[in-house]
Amino acid sequence: MRSLLIAMAALLATAGVAAAADDILALKNGKLAVGTIKALDESGVTLVTEKGEAKYDWDALTARCQYEVRADHLGEKDADGHAALADFCLENRLFAEARSEANVAKALGYEDVKALEAFLVEVSRAEAEFTFAKVDQLVAEEAFDEAREEIRRFLRQAPPSDHTERARAMVADLIRRRDSQLLREEEEQKAAAELEKKQKLDERIQKLTDEVKEARDAATAAYAEAVRYHTLGNVTRARKGYETAEKMLFKAHHTLSRIQRLVRRGTIYDKASDEKTQIRKKLVEVYLGLAKLYVKDRNFKRGMPYILKVLFLDPVGQRLQVGQIARVAAEGHVDAAGGGGLVAAPVGQVGVPGVEVAVALVALSGAASEFGLERGDEGLYRPRISNLAQGGGSHLGHPHAELG
Repeated sequence: MRSLLIAMAALLATAGVAAAADDILALKNGKLAVGTIKALDESGVTLVTEKGEAKYDWDALTARCQYEVRADHLGEKDADGHAALADFCLENRLFAEARSEANVAKALGYEDVKALEAFLVEVSRAEAEFTFAKVDQLVAEEAFDEAREEIRRFLRQAPPSDHTERARAMVADLIRRRDSQLLREEEEQKAAAELEKKQKLDERIQKLTDEVKEARDAATAAYAEAVRYHTLGNVTRARKGYETAEKMLFKAHHTLSRIQRLVRRGTIYDKASDEKTQIRKKLVEVYLGLAKLYVKDRNFKRGMPYILKVLFLDPVGQRLQVGQIARVAAEGHVDAAGGGGLVAAPVGQVGVPGVEVAVALVALSGAASEFGLERGDEGLYRPRISNLAQGGGSHLGHPHAELG
């Protein structure tokens, strides 16, 4: 190596340091030094830059930079120099360059041909060991594409040998591993997508659940306000409170239906069903309040739809309540009409407990035809069969149509 450096230094001196301008030195710290190489010696390289001369130790340069500088300043016929440079390349794992420099030395008539041939065998062995160790590390990191690229690079520059046969066998294994990895990644992506979908669904359900609570809280507050004004005799504000409560309960009910459509089945679905049942019970209270409000004000026509809604939602449980309202309405109507009797269908004739009192109210209101009632041969009013099937008269529609 010392003789190689001396030869390079002498070459530079005889050339009057006429090296090409803009030589570039690659430093190990990642920086570049640009200038003109003035001299080489055992310690490093002297570079002339715009700011003056600078000395760079060999250890400060990357291995490839050291090789390129030394190779550029070797004599054309310097077989020993190329052989020495081949040793340097092997020591620094520049295997292709080591092989190239050894062949150049051989072509230039290097005396110890057997040593060069043994050297080339050692280069192949060292390169194979280094490549396979690197591939093993990449495989352990599941970097199969990078591992395949290392094998391909090795096969492109290494001469045929047992090492190259082993490398070709490794390619098939790497392909199999990569295919398995792709399949696993695809499954992981699907699982991640499902998880993201579930998380979004959970967030959506939580948002809708919050909306249900907000609507029910608003309905509770509005109902309490309605009851307070009802007690005070303020019909307008009581009606507004009842109607607001109804609106909020419908909103909560519809939102629960949306939740059920999203989940389709399971605990959340069943919980939504239970909440919808509670909302229907609360609606009964709201409708009873409105019915009482209108009947007390002798507005039988506007009170009647709420009575029918109550009977639809809870025909058995609310029969007594509706009956009391009906008696109040009947008494008020009789008093206002100056006498007369209550026309009603017999109990059980309509088929739904409590409906007979509602039918009586319709008859009293004088709006039988509007509410889908007809007078039978015996002189009693009862709902038309077609009207019962459709859910009510022109004023009512289906008494439960708002609940989805």
